[in-house]
Amino acid sequence: MRWLLLFAAAVALARGADDPEQILAYVAQNVAAQIAKAQNYTCVETIDRTYFVNKWPMRPGCSSPMSARNRKRFMHDRLRLDIAVSQTGEMYSWHAEKKFSSGRLSEVVSSGPISSGNFVGYLYNIFLDKGTHFSFVGTTKQNGIEVYNFEYAVPLTSSRYHVQAGKKDPLVPFHGSFSASATDYHVTSLEVIGDGTAQVSDLCLVDTNLDYQMINIAGQASLIPSNFELRIDTASHLSTISRSEYNQCREFRGESTLLFHATDSAAAASAGDPAEPEPSLPAGILLKIGLRTHIDDRKSFTGDPVDGILLDAVPIPGTNTVIPKGAVLRGVIVQLEHRYEPWGHYLLNIHFERLSYGSHSFHLLAFPETPKKSYQELLDLYGGRLPPDVAAIAKRGVLAIGSGHVHLDERFSGVWKTAKVRR
Repeated sequence: MRWLLLFAAAVALARGADDPEQILAYVAQNVAAQIAKAQNYTCVETIDRTYFVNKWPMRPGCSSPMSARNRKRFMHDRLRLDIAVSQTGEMYSWHAEKKFSSGRLSEVVSSGPISSGNFVGYLYNIFLDKGTHFSFVGTTKQNGIEVYNFEYAVPLTSSRYHVQAGKKDPLVPFHGSFSASATDYHVTSLEVIGDGTAQVSDLCLVDTNLDYQMINIAGQASLIPSNFELRIDTASHLSTISRSEYNQCREFRGESTLLFHATDSAAAASAGDPAEPEPSLPAGILLKIGLRTHIDDRKSFTGDPVDGILLDAVPIPGTNTVIPKGAVLRGVIVQLEHRYEPWGHYLLNIHFERLSYGSHSFHLLAFPETPKKSYQELLDLYGGRLPPDVAAIAKRGVLAIGSGHVHLDERFSGVWKTAKVRR
């Protein structure tokens, strides 16, 4: 799902009569005020994803959903992202990468369930676009405070809700419910359920639940989500539950202005990269790299930065340049999956993206060469024949760890191979 996100500070409203139309008007005014006072800020998003499959084979389709009693864990992973939000939208990067992508979130996180627009994009579409239908369902207590509860429906003609499945990116209508504080009319929680997803994709259910919070950013009270849960069920009976939290939210500050909806190269320049583009290493170079960052499944996340060191000097083909032993490499964990089938094991993938020594630096894109030991471990785990998805991962390059935990330190080294750098 992708959204145009808008963000703003909160505004206090005097409490009026408990008339549903007046309550909705106050909530919409709050949303509009948040958008009007939007400012650049960043947050850290942590995502915990669990994948389930059915214990027994089932016929594909959405008519017979998998029950919680019959499901079993298939895979688990955790991600850590930086998100930058402004009045014009949101951009993402892996944690501490300091280069935000101006494209889709799926260009950063290339696999698994992922959702953008969890700040006020939903609220904008529901309350500020025309066409939403509301119904008041009463008052309750939520976390000790009185809240007004509503149900709503957004028809296709008014929807901005996109479901990205493969190359498809269709719009769908959606419905759900929300609660707003009876004290200040700020939204406290929201449920969003996509309608008709099975007609345009293999997704039987897409259900998002968000809790909102008011926090201080740069001296202003700001409405942002505190956490959300995304549940997706597919026609092939793969079910995923993703839980996210947002923290470390702060005003974006820097010597240069953070550009939104810029090209990647422009965004990189605005973040302080040299005016002249750094040279790139050509594809096909083998790099023997030792880790300088400890990786532990109990502490590490997909998206965390990784430092490495070049263990052997490497000549650059077609030039007189030789990269010396000891050059420093900077990378990121792009996969750290705990798979439970057929036996517990981890799939780890690290991409290196920058190399430097002395006053020299290079862009690169280096994938791990699957070690013979890792490939054999996978073959042994899967009884001599890899399933198609694991075979594809092994072909691209992966480190397989056939144990209950991952712990890599300075003693670990491997071979990475450069590919063509995407600009």
